[in-house]
Amino acid sequence: MRVFVRGKQIVVGPKLQEEVERRIYLALGRFSDVIRKVDMSLSDVNGLRGGIDKNARIVVLLKPNEEVVAEATDVTLLVAIDRTCYRIKRLVSRVVERCNQQPSTRRGSPHSSNQEE
Repeated sequence: MRVFVRGKQIVVGPKLQEEVERRIYLALGRFSDVIRKVDMSLSDVNGLRGGIDKNARIVVLLKPNEEVVAEATDVTLLVAIDRTCYRIKRLVSRVVERCNQQPSTRRGSPHSSNQEE
């Protein structure tokens, strides 16, 4: 699983990079075999004006060709990151479960209920 972290109007230093990667691995580590890439962007929406303006956005590319996106905005950057990681974990879990489920009946199959007997 490749993780990329970038900042818009936020400097992503080594400590922040390490913390973000740690939180992403905690949230998505069990799905690492189906994840191609994780791209997180961090931004400060209002700049120096303050307020609820720290934004974290995660885009996860799954194998073979599925994309899952989660985003959160909060007063502090770490809370926004945590909320985004929680959301992406739930979304990826749903997508993986949906892909793993085999449909019991298909339209047009000999076992479907819409055929006349």
